[in-house]
Amino acid sequence: WESDEADLMIILDFEDASDTLIRTALPKLTMLRLAAPDHPLAQLDSIKGDQLGAYMELVVRDSSPRHARSPKRGFGNAQHLTWLSDFHSKRLALLAGAGHGWMPLQLVEDDLHHGRLIQIHTSEPDEWTYSPELVHRKDRPLGRAGQRFVEILLASIKNSDD
Repeated sequence: WESDEADLMIILDFEDASDTLIRTALPKLTMLRLAAPDHPLAQLDSIKGDQLGAYMELVVRDSSPRHARSPKRGFGNAQHLTWLSDFHSKRLALLAGAGHGWMPLQLVEDDLHHGRLIQIHTSEPDEWTYSPELVHRKDRPLGRAGQRFVEILLASIKNSDD
């Protein structure tokens, strides 16, 4: 953001409290821990958090520069991690039974409804929520393309809520 001199960013749980930014809250993202119905975790009745570590966790690689040299750890105590570049790839890997992982509910609702993926329930929280925001600088107003991008993004979010 700073070093790239970006005009605009969409970020999760941004912790900059300065008044130099214009922040627009976006709809919350509910995340669920999932696996394919034939995955070994799906066969267990009661899963303790430490049992998850024995199974491959699928994780989307964080693109922030602070994780360029050493990737961010998984969300549990997984001994085996597979890093994927995006949620589409992660969804396909989950459907293939390659592991378990967290996915945004909006991207897997149909898979859950049709039983292609199931939620994994453990002794740890099975669901959590990100609070994404659209952020840009007050001192550097967006150009026409940036303004149009924001308009289209916010309109598409509004239309999906209707």
